[in-house]
Amino acid sequence: MSNSAATHPDNDRVHPAAEYYIARAEDHLRLSRAADQRQDHLSHAATRILMAVTWPCKNIRVTRGKVA
Repeated sequence: MSNSAATHPDNDRVHPAAEYYIARAEDHLRLSRAADQRQDHLSHAATRILMAVTWPCKNIRVTRGKVA
């Protein structure tokens, strides 16, 4: 993650809410479906999802692509 500072300004890779990581994962999935090749969007989406599920937030639930 040390190399991510160039593409993730303002230290957004360390954010306080799991919902944030889920939203960023959704962004990466949308870009992947749109055939954007600027980044490996599937890997980035997977990373963001892992960050969300390992975050110490027990009151989050994802249902049909929406955070509940």
